[in-house]
Amino acid sequence: MNVRGRWTLRLLALGLGCVFGVVFSEIALRVFGFSHPTFVMTDPVTGVAHIPGEEGLQTAEGRAYVRINSAGFRDVERTLTKPASTFRIAVIGDSYVEAFQVERPDSVCLVIERALRGRFGADMAVEVLNFGVSGYGTGQEYLLVRDRVMAYAPNLVLLAFYVGNDVSDNLRELKKVPYVPYFTLREGVLTLDSSFLSSSEYKTRSAWYSRAFVATKRYSRLLQFVDQVRRQWSRRQRRREAAPRGSEEDRHLFEEPPTGHMLRAWEVTETLLIATRDLVEARGARFAVFTIGAGSQVTADTASRDRFKLRHGLADLLYPQRRLRELGDRAGFPILNLAPEFLRVATDDGIYFHGFGESLGHGHWNQRGHEMAGQLIADWLCSETPGCGAVAIDLDRN
Repeated sequence: MNVRGRWTLRLLALGLGCVFGVVFSEIALRVFGFSHPTFVMTDPVTGVAHIPGEEGLQTAEGRAYVRINSAGFRDVERTLTKPASTFRIAVIGDSYVEAFQVERPDSVCLVIERALRGRFGADMAVEVLNFGVSGYGTGQEYLLVRDRVMAYAPNLVLLAFYVGNDVSDNLRELKKVPYVPYFTLREGVLTLDSSFLSSSEYKTRSAWYSRAFVATKRYSRLLQFVDQVRRQWSRRQRRREAAPRGSEEDRHLFEEPPTGHMLRAWEVTETLLIATRDLVEARGARFAVFTIGAGSQVTADTASRDRFKLRHGLADLLYPQRRLRELGDRAGFPILNLAPEFLRVATDDGIYFHGFGESLGHGHWNQRGHEMAGQLIADWLCSETPGCGAVAIDLDRN
C-alpha cells in the first residue's frame, strides 16, 4: 500500500474513532442521567428571556423537569383573554419564582393557587401565572410588566423581591452584567439605559452562531457537558477574583444606613417599585409585594447567623425587610415580609428552607421553602382581598 493509502486509512480510523467516542459519550451521559439544557436567550427589551417551547431536565441545583410554554414562561399555556369567573394573579420575580429547582407542582405559584382554590367561592376559579425569570432585577420586571404581563389582564400583580440581590441587580456598578438594561435616576426621574444593545457581550450572545450552538445543544448531552464545564470554570474564576469584594457586598446589604453604590441602588429600586405600582394600577389591577429572605437570614444554624452579625458588626439582618415595609406604608401598597416567619419556624423546628442535599441552608428554596412561602402568601393575600374567605394573619409581624 502506498503512502497516500496508508494516510487515508489512518484518517478514516481516526474519524471512526471520533464518531464512536461522540456516540459513546452521548449514550453514557444519557444513561447516567446527565442533563444541562439552556433555557434562556437574548431579548431586546429585558436583555434575557426564556426560550419558548424549551424543555429538559435541570440538575444543577435540585432536580426537576422544566418546560417553558410558547409565551416564554415556566407555566402551562395561558390565554391572553382571562376566562370568565376567574381571579388571575400574575407573579413576577427572579429564580425563586421561576423555581427550576423543584417540579412545577411544588413551586410557590402552584402552592398559592391550590391554597386559594375555593376561597373566592365555588364559582370563582383562581389562576396564578408564573412570570419568574432567573437573574431579573426590578428594572427588568418593570419592563416585563409593561410589555407583556398586563396583556393577560391580571386582577393582581404580585412582585417577589429577593433581598439577597434584587437591590444590587438594579445598579450597573453592582451587578456588573453588561448585556441587560438598567434604569438611572436623576432628580427623581427614572431613565431607561438601553446601551446594553450595543455591548459586545449582547451582540455575541444574539449572533447567529450563538443561537445555532444553543439550538444544537438541545439535542446533544455532550455539548451540554462541555458547556457546563466551561460555565463552572468561569464561575470559579469570578468567585476567586471577587471573593473579598463579595464579602463586603454581603455586609453592605444589611448595613444601615446604606452608603455609596448601595444607597444609589436602593433609591433606584424604591422608585422602580413605585413606578411598577403606578403602571399596574393604571391598568385597573392591584399591586402587592412579598419579600424573600436570603438564606443567611433564615438559616436554622443560629450559630452561623450570630457569627455573621458579629463579624460585620450588625445589630440584625432584617434591615432590607424593614426598609421595604416602610416603603410600602408610604407608597400605599401591601407588602409581606416572609423572613420573620421563616426564621421562627427554622429556629423552633430546625428546618432548612434553602438548599438541597449537602447544601442545605444555601441556595434556592427547596420543596419545604416553596410550600411554606406559598401557604403564607395565600393566607396573606386572602386577608387583603375582598371576597376571599380570609384566614387572618398578623400582617404587622414583619
